[in-house]
Amino acid sequence: MNEKILLQILEELKEIKADQKEMKQILVESRTEARSEAKQLATIQNRQQRVIEMLSSRSVQNEADIKCMQDELDIVKEQLPKT
Repeated sequence: MNEKILLQILEELKEIKADQKEMKQILVESRTEARSEAKQLATIQNRQQRVIEMLSSRSVQNEADIKCMQDELDIVKEQLPKT
């Protein structure tokens, strides 16, 4: 082969290798960023789950309080003189 062609091939191989190195670095950075974002999402989901559990507990307690008040109201109504 011609030396000029060999030099062109060598230059192209160097460019390909440089491109591969750059792409690898981009992939590593993207993977690191994706992992970080996944951790943030997991943290947010955990917080949201705790809020949901707290609100659910409050809702159950409020329902129990309402039922208790209704029962007390019924007792008071029964004690009132009938007209």
